[in-house]
Amino acid sequence: VEGQATNRVTSISVRAEKTTVIPGGNTMLQTEVYGEGTLSKKVRYSCEQGEEWLKTFYKTEEEALEGAHTESKIGWFQLKLDTPVGTELIFKSTSLDDESKTDTVTVTVVEPDELKSYEIVAPEGYEILHETTDVIEVQAGTKLQLSSRAETSGNYQWKAVWSTPWTKDAAGDKTSGELKATISTDGEVTVPEGLGAGSTIRILLKPEAGDVGLAEGVPTSKAVVLRVVE
Repeated sequence: VEGQATNRVTSISVRAEKTTVIPGGNTMLQTEVYGEGTLSKKVRYSCEQGEEWLKTFYKTEEEALEGAHTESKIGWFQLKLDTPVGTELIFKSTSLDDESKTDTVTVTVVEPDELKSYEIVAPEGYEILHETTDVIEVQAGTKLQLSSRAETSGNYQWKAVWSTPWTKDAAGDKTSGELKATISTDGEVTVPEGLGAGSTIRILLKPEAGDVGLAEGVPTSKAVVLRVVE
């Protein structure tokens, strides 16, 4: 009838909130439906490739309501923890107003941005003795350039943060002023001239990112004690 609006879908466009996801990670699919007239703008999702790696996937409003108790979770999925890095999953969105209108999006599984391990490294000519705690023997009045070594994955940015909480004399009492060791931001320790044999200096190394991105079992700090020898 002339002048009557036609209800038709012209196109749909699907996107993933994140196009890269880590094993065990999750993200949301969202679809824009373009067209004329009165449309429900509802869609149904399917996984065309990689479905075996999905732990949870809400493909329809009904599934979202049942699993997440909210239809707004439609298109949400979570990967299994053992999903191999490099896996590509292809998701398809189909318009319920016109099932001939579809669109796909690819999501790639990537390594997490993670700090897997890190350690304090002694300079050449020194060694770390593994006693009750890690120890480096030093002489009073010296400068010691410590460094760090880290194993990371993904886009984790390693930056070392050095500190020295205390210096103690041979009797175990904390020293201050000129008898307290200092450490620079890049790990150079200044051992005071007046420290006697048996004095100790505690050095701490921490990741600048704190506990963000730490792999399981990785501590939030590492320590070494410098022990003054004759």
